[in-house]
Amino acid sequence: MPAYMRLAKSLMEDIRSGTYPTGSRLPTESDLCKQLKVSRHTVREALRILVELGLVQRRPRAGTTVLGQHPTQPFQPSLSSLSELVLFAGLLMQKVLAVEDIVVDAKLATTLSVAPGTHWRRVVSLLSFPEETAPLVYTNVYVPRAYRDAIDTPISGEWEPAPKPARDRIRARHHGVRASELRERMAAVALTRETAGYLRGQPGAPGLELLLAYYQSDGEPVEISRNLFRGDRYSYATRTQLPG
Repeated sequence: MPAYMRLAKSLMEDIRSGTYPTGSRLPTESDLCKQLKVSRHTVREALRILVELGLVQRRPRAGTTVLGQHPTQPFQPSLSSLSELVLFAGLLMQKVLAVEDIVVDAKLATTLSVAPGTHWRRVVSLLSFPEETAPLVYTNVYVPRAYRDAIDTPISGEWEPAPKPARDRIRARHHGVRASELRERMAAVALTRETAGYLRGQPGAPGLELLLAYYQSDGEPVEISRNLFRGDRYSYATRTQLPG
């Protein structure tokens, strides 16, 4: 995990634990740089994530003020932050909808870039930040059958703190199995009647699917997830430095 994400996660945990209560100010950028021995860029990127989550507010000459322990506004990630959102899954709430062992058909094999006829465990769930009214993500997580014992997720029908990512649970149980490569693919899709119902959208409305595939160094897959966002829950934002 990049340094700025580790710092963002640490600050989130401090906010949630009350180390930095609502209304208080976080240390200045300079103080954080000195205390943690990190660059100013690392600090600014970490604070950017907290702002996008609605946890803090930044104002010139007023510093960074804590707004609350949980997001106070719907999180609207940009394309540059969708991967960050999934990596912060441990800070989300999860409602498990289904856990099943499947044989991949030809259509799904093409989507996941795996061999048809192979056996996988699939966990279907919704993810949301605490106190948000609408689910943020409809997700399907796939792990090879050989690792399904690490993904024994109960179906309670209730919102609960999301567990560690599947790849981390697999690594803890199957020593030597470690994800060393991440491949990402994004695609615009239309919400189906089913997914629109889960995400509280309209059938046929635009959505964004983010596919994250984690592989071992030998090219064998460890975890593949399909993460579907409602169209009005993301935006496109980029910055490019031009030559000359």
